[in-house]
Amino acid sequence: MPLRILPVTALLAFLLVTSSIGIYVAWQTDAGVDVSTSEVVKIVESNDLIRAEILLRDYPADAKVTDSLVLLRGYRALAAGRPDDALRYFRYLKPEGELRASVLRCTGETLYKTGQLGEAEGCFRRILQESPTDPQAHRWMAAIHYDLGRMDASLLHLRQLSNLAPEDGRPHFMRGVIYHDFGQLSLALPALTTSLSLTKTSQEVTQVRTLLAQVQMELKDFSAAIVTLAGLPESVEKKAMLAECFWNQGKTEEASKLISGVDSIGLPARGQLLQARISLESGDTEESLSLLKSLILQDRSSEESEYLIAMVYQQRGEQQLYQEHLQRSEEIKALKTRLTELSSRAMAAQYDADVRLEMAAVCENLGMQRMADVWRQAAAACLNGGSPKQEVPAR
Repeated sequence: MPLRILPVTALLAFLLVTSSIGIYVAWQTDAGVDVSTSEVVKIVESNDLIRAEILLRDYPADAKVTDSLVLLRGYRALAAGRPDDALRYFRYLKPEGELRASVLRCTGETLYKTGQLGEAEGCFRRILQESPTDPQAHRWMAAIHYDLGRMDASLLHLRQLSNLAPEDGRPHFMRGVIYHDFGQLSLALPALTTSLSLTKTSQEVTQVRTLLAQVQMELKDFSAAIVTLAGLPESVEKKAMLAECFWNQGKTEEASKLISGVDSIGLPARGQLLQARISLESGDTEESLSLLKSLILQDRSSEESEYLIAMVYQQRGEQQLYQEHLQRSEEIKALKTRLTELSSRAMAAQYDADVRLEMAAVCENLGMQRMADVWRQAAAACLNGGSPKQEVPAR
C-alpha cells in the first residue's frame, strides 16, 4: 500500500554516485588566467565543490564571462543547496559542444530540485538518447518517475542500473522500497535480500536491514525478522521491532521486558502501539487509552490505533464511543483501500493528472499532508504538457 514515499534526499543519497569525465579543450580569460574546459567538466562531474570554490575565488572579477564560467558558478550554487540561484545560471546556457552533457545533467538536477519534474525528465532523457548506459541519468530518471508515481518506469531504470553496475546494492534497495510501498512483499523480499548482500557501508546496511526486517514482519516471518534485526546496532527502533516479533510469537513477557524500560515518548509509533496492546491485554485501559490517543495525534491515518481505542471502550462498556471509533477505523481502512486502487491506476496511466489529484485528496482525508503535496506536485507535472518536455528551458 503506497502510504510512504521515500524522501527525495534519502532516495538520492542512496542512488547517486559520481564519475569523472575528461574533455581536453582549453579556454582563456581576458585577464590571462588559463582554465581548461576539461577541468570545469571534471569538477562538475565529480561533484568537487571545494575545487570549484578555489577556482572561483582565484578567478579575476573583470574576466570575460564564458559558458564554462557560467556552468561553474551554477554548479557551485547547486552544490551549496541554492537550486533557484543555480537555475538562473543554467538557463543562460545551451547544451552544446564540450559542455553539453554537464549542462544537461546540472540543469536536470536543478529542475528536479525546484519541482519542475517534466522539464527535468527531458534533460535526462536527452542524455540517455546519446549515452544509453549513463548510470547517473538512469538514477535521476528512476527518482523522477518515482516522484511522479510512475513506478513501472522507475523500476525499469533501476533494472538497467543493476545491469550496468551489478555489484551495486542501491538499485536493488530502491526496487525493494517501491515493491514494499505498493504492497508487493513477495517481490520486495528478494530485492532487499540481494541489496543486503551487496551493500557495504554501515549506514546503508542499517537502512537495508531495517526495511528487510519490516517486510519479513509483514509477511509474518517473525523468526527471520529476528535474525535480520540481530545484525542492527542497538537502538530504540530495534527494540520496538524485536518486541513486536516476540509479541506476535506469543512471547508477551519477552516483548514487555524489551520495551518496559523505555519511556513511551522515546519509543517509535510501533513500540507505543505495542505498549498499548500489552496494557489493554493486562486490563489497564487507562494506560492503553492514554498511549493510543497520543498516537492518534501523531498519525490520523492509523486504523489500528482507532480500532484499539474502540476495544478499550468496549471493555469499559461505553458503547457509543466504541461504535464511533470502530466506524473511524473502518473509514480509514476504506480510504487506504481506495488509495491502493488509485495507485494501481497511476502506475498504468503515467500522465493521468486526475488520478493523482484524487490520491492527494485521499491522503489529505487521512491526515497525510506531505503525501498529499507529493501527489499534487505529480499531478501538476502531468498537466504541464502531459508528456515530458524534451528540451532544456530557453535562456
